[in-house]
Amino acid sequence: MYSAVMKGRGVAFVFVAAFVLGVAGVPIAQARTPEPPGLVAVSGGHTVEVVSPVTGAVTRFDAGPVGWLFPGPGGVLFAPDLVDGTTLVIDLRKLRIIRRLKGVTMPHFGPEVADRYIAVAGDVLVLSYPERAMIARIGARITRPWQVLIAKDWTTALILERTPGVAGPPVLWAIDLVDREVLRKTPLDPDVTSMAFSQSLGVLAFATGASGVRLVDPATLATVRVIAAGGVVKDVAFSGGGSVLLAAVATGHTGTVECFHLKVKRKGLAVSRRKPVTLAASPARLAVAPGGVWAVVATNAPALAFFKIGHKKVARRVPLSAAPRDVEWCDVARPGPLMPEWSK
Repeated sequence: MYSAVMKGRGVAFVFVAAFVLGVAGVPIAQARTPEPPGLVAVSGGHTVEVVSPVTGAVTRFDAGPVGWLFPGPGGVLFAPDLVDGTTLVIDLRKLRIIRRLKGVTMPHFGPEVADRYIAVAGDVLVLSYPERAMIARIGARITRPWQVLIAKDWTTALILERTPGVAGPPVLWAIDLVDREVLRKTPLDPDVTSMAFSQSLGVLAFATGASGVRLVDPATLATVRVIAAGGVVKDVAFSGGGSVLLAAVATGHTGTVECFHLKVKRKGLAVSRRKPVTLAASPARLAVAPGGVWAVVATNAPALAFFKIGHKKVARRVPLSAAPRDVEWCDVARPGPLMPEWSK
């Protein structure tokens, strides 16, 4: 878990975040290597594909042109279709559709807490789950939510606002969920595309395209270190208790997943590069498995490439039916609320 003291409007607060952000027949489990847990969900084309990281089996759902995916507690996945204005709700444990909701539902669930979620629709809304009763409304005017991270203790949230191809820089919002106010609204460099938090070092990582990875102090957003990645950084994630930084890097029509070990020393943050995972196609999105041992990168081939963090070889490659828009490694074992389904 990562903890950092941040100040906004003269008020100090603590932000704690947790991240949980060959061919299909090639065996993935090696001797003394635990099998990867959960399931991986991918949106692309007009389908949502759910992939077993152990067997490579793929289950496809007709979902429409879904963009972002939203895994929830109890093995539930929400797949909103912004074009048709509906949301497909999938039971990942039974691999079946629960129902298709009218309207777009984009619930952001924080770690561990199963009875509430955040929705960003202009204002920041905190709602109960599964009843969808309003708990809090925080005025913010966020029209382009891209990424939402929620503190483990539900005190604060960070929201990255951006839309590719739209004029105006990305914006980072810090939201106080206790006092229900905006603590910070900070414009970012135009090349910021995604963010991730270290669980132990208290640093925020920005993927900044050809500029590499920028590590910043979350309290001030002052740059701590810039890591060159040798290509265009598409996505970033932390693992290894926050000491391992993964970066999905595109180099023309191919790419790599770069692995960096971070350590705080007397002279500052030390970064050591490990051997990268070589990809046969350009990467699009990156996700780390529950427990942080395994990771997956979605490529524009289109395919998924599974690998054990710290190893340079792809353990399993699973073809996809369409270029990926989003990939989420879902913890299907995470307990849900007493009511098993979304209320009507």
